[in-house]
Amino acid sequence: MKRIMAWMLTMIVALSASFTAFAAESNLDGENRQTDIGVYARYNDNTQWNTVPVDDNGRGTTTLPDGTVIAVRGDLKPGCQLVIDPITETDAKNWISGILDGKAANLTLLHIYFIDSSGNTMAATGVTVTIKLPNKLTDPVAYSLISAGKTAGLTVTAKDGSLTFTTDGSPYYVLGERGTKPV
Repeated sequence: MKRIMAWMLTMIVALSASFTAFAAESNLDGENRQTDIGVYARYNDNTQWNTVPVDDNGRGTTTLPDGTVIAVRGDLKPGCQLVIDPITETDAKNWISGILDGKAANLTLLHIYFIDSSGNTMAATGVTVTIKLPNKLTDPVAYSLISAGKTAGLTVTAKDGSLTFTTDGSPYYVLGERGTKPV
């Protein structure tokens, strides 16, 4: 009985151990050379980008996953899609909050750009964006932000719980409540 148990445990350990495999390539001299084989994984996110379908008059609307309703109009590039992505990654949010340094609170962070049929991104300039946020802001402000960390204040109008601003070609936009520090 002990021999059978010992044999079974040995087989289980032997079968569960990982083994390394190598591929060999034979050249004309009959030598074998080890060949490295690379294995790559590709992540495919099947969720739709936050593209804004635009009609022939240059107007379009979309609703983000959090319920934010966005309407656009203006200088839209033919053959390109307008994309508005909410920025939700914690490190990016912290970086943007640090750059604003108290100029705004209750932030809504957006990445706004055009994408062509080849997947290239282009700056969105001259697009008027109207956003109806789930939370109403009483003293709204809007900023554009470039990746070098420079901000520019944008003119923002508030009407019926919606905020309207025009893109200036920066990739990132920040909407929020006016903060405690002067602009």
